[in-house]
Amino acid sequence: FWMKNMLISLDMIFIGGDKKINHISEKIPPCQKQGLCPTYGSPALVKYVLEVPGGYAKKNQINIGDELIF
Repeated sequence: FWMKNMLISLDMIFIGGDKKINHISEKIPPCQKQGLCPTYGSPALVKYVLEVPGGYAKKNQINIGDELIF
């Protein structure tokens, strides 16, 4: 993933097929340089990615290993 045209920082929550969180990238800043945006990903294969405002995961005590219900 990369954050072109994003105006706020985000937390990216990477979720496996088992619906468990296996990685969280916190407070990813908006891309500042046109065409030179860094990419972000999970070290493991995932099925879902949830993007929330930067700091949300920490504020709401969301952790690796937590299971989502949906």
